[in-house]
Amino acid sequence: SLGALIQTAKHVLSKNGLSVIQPASSNWLDERLFVSVETTLMHSSGQWISSTLSIAVDEGEKNMIQNLGKIITYCRRYSLASMLSMYADEDTDGNQEEQIQETKSGSAEKKPPAIYDPLAVKAFIQKKAKLLSPASEKQIQLVQRKFQELIEDEDERHQVILFLTGAEHVKDADPTVVNSILKWMRLDENYQLSAEAEEELAGIRAYLAAEEE
Repeated sequence: SLGALIQTAKHVLSKNGLSVIQPASSNWLDERLFVSVETTLMHSSGQWISSTLSIAVDEGEKNMIQNLGKIITYCRRYSLASMLSMYADEDTDGNQEEQIQETKSGSAEKKPPAIYDPLAVKAFIQKKAKLLSPASEKQIQLVQRKFQELIEDEDERHQVILFLTGAEHVKDADPTVVNSILKWMRLDENYQLSAEAEEELAGIRAYLAAEEE
């Protein structure tokens, strides 16, 4: 989504003196109305690059304002992804109602999206903790063991745990936060992290390593 792209990119952009603006405009060409979004990537040195994406508006649409909003969002999303060489999944802005995943029993099932911004991961864990009961001793030991398996270097492991929980050791952390981390890990039947959680953890480790430099 556009929001996910912005959340993923904003810390790296800010850290490197970069910012993005995406003003929208409209104009008539050959008696057709076009909506345009100009994406400009600016550096603190004063240098910049920009590109413009334009899409024709179907004037026959009943919900013209809603259609304009979708077009602007679409333009912003793919222009930003292109400008920053980021991957944007296939567009679902116009057909979200048709995108329903069904389980074998026929009920809808929505897979939690990955959160690649380390600060967003931390905020997600802290927010979810407020809705959960404290982790049991067995759960605390499981989380501690998983961190030991995933991060061999003790100092780095303590940094990651401190970043996510506010304590260097899992046993010293708020049990509700530990429970939230366990939910975030999304362990399978073999107690292995989901692919999404692995990528999010890799982002956290890279973020903390960059902070030290």
